[in-house]
Amino acid sequence: MADNTDPQVVSFVSQRIHNRAEILRALYALLKDDVIKWSQIESLVPLDNEQIQENRDGITNMTNGELRAFMGLAEGLVSTVEDAQTQALVARTCVRSLEVTVGLPRGV
Repeated sequence: MADNTDPQVVSFVSQRIHNRAEILRALYALLKDDVIKWSQIESLVPLDNEQIQENRDGITNMTNGELRAFMGLAEGLVSTVEDAQTQALVARTCVRSLEVTVGLPRGV
């Protein structure tokens, strides 16, 4: 089978997909760290919809329920991306290292 040299496909991969893979890899690294921290503080967040008082101007406070829902989403994304085949696909699609992509230190 011949390689795909269609200019639109090549442009799509070059200008979008490599970048999206790097963003996904960086998001995974950040969310994985958040999920680890969440496991340490989850018991401090009641099962209610009371607001979390951040005391920051212009910021709408999240509720405990929204925080729990967001972290559930984060846990789901981490679980999906942690699959070995997904990890391999993302790694193969990335062009630059994680450190270069977002300036994260190794191991984050």
